[in-house]
Amino acid sequence: MKIAGTVSCGFAKRPAYKHRVSSDSLQLIEASRSTPVDREYNHKRRMLRNEIGQSLRKDREAWWSKRANELEAAAASVIT
Repeated sequence: MKIAGTVSCGFAKRPAYKHRVSSDSLQLIEASRSTPVDREYNHKRRMLRNEIGQSLRKDREAWWSKRANELEAAAASVIT
């Protein structure tokens, strides 16, 4: 059934990520997915996981800062 759906609809696309996720974070996520699941790669996967977390936190903070500036500008335009 899965093969029939893939053949008739084309290749399944990955779900869309939230708009606040940067392309750098997406590259790290793809690198993590392509890392083999083997004991000798545990350290590499752990490092990638930490980098992904840091990158996503940075992206989220940048998005909230941008959003706050937009809201402040909108509030300032309504007040004046």
